[in-house]
Amino acid sequence: FCNRHGVTLHAARFLFDGLRLRAEQTPEDLKMEDGDVVDVSVEQMGGGGHPGLATYRPLSEVRPYRPSKPKIKRLKTYSGATVGKPVRFKDVIAETQTHPFPKKFVEAQECFPGFTKKAVCKNRRCKESKLQFVIINRGFGVFSLHDELSDELACPGCGEDAEVANIGFNCCKFKYKGKLADNNTFETPFTTIGDEYHEPSEGNDDAEYKFLKIFVERA
Repeated sequence: FCNRHGVTLHAARFLFDGLRLRAEQTPEDLKMEDGDVVDVSVEQMGGGGHPGLATYRPLSEVRPYRPSKPKIKRLKTYSGATVGKPVRFKDVIAETQTHPFPKKFVEAQECFPGFTKKAVCKNRRCKESKLQFVIINRGFGVFSLHDELSDELACPGCGEDAEVANIGFNCCKFKYKGKLADNNTFETPFTTIGDEYHEPSEGNDDAEYKFLKIFVERA
């Protein structure tokens, strides 16, 4: 701003809501919103005034602050499981995450009790895909990871193809039983989940499974 208007930085005064801004303050610190305006004044010494007194001449208004839209990071997806061969998926026995899951979603994101699959719609024009994922409800029973990754999925919002990004659980109890590619077997105890959404953490490293069974029962 100062370069554009030929003003030295120490002579310019930037005001927001009547308060002078400090150099280290950011729009986030000031809780600015789209359309907010910063006022700018320039300190100008009066020719006939008292030495040392300054008057302020409004110069211009800076361009309204418009926060940039955050880039949506597309979720990693998994597909193409082949029976008899190890399948790569998230490490389900590593760190997990549980968080509140809003019930009042669009139809494609309503989460029902039991086992669910978080999927990404391949249709970039799909309204639901802009929310990063859609929920495909699977209910209760015994599920095979190979089968769940091999199934052809349709986005509940637009009907186009979708790919699995993660699995999750809501209002149920579940456990895993499987064998890793190195032939180590494992079986976890049942974990009970209330009215919230539980899933393997997105930051987990992948693991390779010769098979993985997912047991899901009513809590």
